Amino acid sequence: MPKIIRFEALARCGGEIWIENEGQIYRLRKTRQGKLILTK
Repeated sequence: MPKIIRFEALARCGGEIWIENEGQIYRLRKTRQGKLILTK
């Protein structure tokens, strides 16, 4: 079973986090409507 982590727990100080995966940087942010957008 995959581990579930609340977005609010990751982004404690705001509405976005930066994720590094295999040398690539990604931005995960929460919109005003509560949706998540992942961009490279």
